[in-house]
Amino acid sequence: MKRLRFQEVLTNIDGKSVQGTAPTYIRHVVDHPIDVKADQTLLFDRFRRVRAWRLNPYDGCVIVTEDPNAWSKVRSHHMVVRVKDVEEAYRNFVRYYRALFSIPVIAITGTCGKTTTKEMVAHILSQKYQVQATLRSKNASDFNLDYLLGIDDDTNVAVFETGVAKKGDLLDSCLFFRPTIGVITNIGIDHLNAFASHDEYIQAKGEMLPGLGYAGTLLLNTDDPNIKKIDFTPFHGKLLTFGLGDGADFQATHVRTENRGMAFTLRYQHMNHHLFVPGYGQHSVYNALAAIATAYMLGLGIEEAGERLRSFQYLPGHVNVLSGINGSVVIDDSWSSNPTSMRAALKVLDDLAEGRKKIAVLGRMASLGEFADEQYAQISQQLVEQNVDVLITRGSIAKDFAKHALRLGMKEQNVYRCYEIVDIEHLLHGLMDENTIVLVKSSMMDLEIKNLVKNITHRL
Repeated sequence: MKRLRFQEVLTNIDGKSVQGTAPTYIRHVVDHPIDVKADQTLLFDRFRRVRAWRLNPYDGCVIVTEDPNAWSKVRSHHMVVRVKDVEEAYRNFVRYYRALFSIPVIAITGTCGKTTTKEMVAHILSQKYQVQATLRSKNASDFNLDYLLGIDDDTNVAVFETGVAKKGDLLDSCLFFRPTIGVITNIGIDHLNAFASHDEYIQAKGEMLPGLGYAGTLLLNTDDPNIKKIDFTPFHGKLLTFGLGDGADFQATHVRTENRGMAFTLRYQHMNHHLFVPGYGQHSVYNALAAIATAYMLGLGIEEAGERLRSFQYLPGHVNVLSGINGSVVIDDSWSSNPTSMRAALKVLDDLAEGRKKIAVLGRMASLGEFADEQYAQISQQLVEQNVDVLITRGSIAKDFAKHALRLGMKEQNVYRCYEIVDIEHLLHGLMDENTIVLVKSSMMDLEIKNLVKNITHRL
């Protein structure tokens, strides 16, 4: 965080000092008392939870509050600042801090691929720039203040993953970050328990447009049919596209699976670039296209960005191909699960099988609401069409995969409904050999699945 002069902060939040001695500088800003861990911390009392004892070990702290009795709870060596509306003061501070920096800020959203694309962009840019980025897949709005304050005078560029769990989430994140570049990777099926319809979910992703102020640069997956349902006519900035189909500004052709990843030709402005991304599946090519196009917009050459991408390493649980027990192969895609990512993972299983017996270990797909049964049926259809040899389901919800797979013709002896991880592990130890490839696909909430992956793989 950039060190701030207290008096400047006070002016920008329209506050009035009512107790204590003002510190010269503010070095930390939080919005919950539990996060006060250092001297000269500014605390916005957004949740009306002032706990004086949490501040007592520190000096020069400032509490911003609308509670008229707050100063009676706080020692005199801390300052109390009174405001009419603490939420408005908080927002004013966010706007003030973000306006201190004139740097490119990238916001990335999508049903799938946003974490990997964000990580790719940060990896490519970090060779030349000081990059501030969201941590792994932690994109909840609770983290926004910390991520914003991670920008300081040394930061050259910021790249943030912006999730959508409910209406308004993306726009709220954009109010923090004020992005200059927006990326939409795709729009599939997810979080539908929080939306009245799939169209409402699509429009929530479309909040990227007002989030950019209908200006700046917007990068879209032109192959995605749901992205095309967003009305882009109000957007007056620069709109660029990526994809595999004709008409994409950044187009991938001649896509093929090679050892440890995907090779493809990127065509941009009538120039061809032969590139490689170290990750399997067509979805990896889409992520790479979005990342390279973003880096190009920030001044890196396509060849330079592509070369940098070759050393990219995926986060754990994101389609990691591992050496399994008894000479088998394991695809660990256990971080999260929704229909879009499930289809992509099953396609990778099919692409890498090369005659091996295919086993799918599937946990539940989260947050589907009334669309759940339809989506489980569609994924089960893919299981049958791809001739998955063995299906193992984990838990009471995921057993719906088994229900539909059996209805569609999968043999009863090849379907296992399990509730305990120990039972799945026991099954796999009897099934896995050098002629076996196993996909483990589940939700991030299932921590036991991660232990299963550790127990059936060899770390290289």
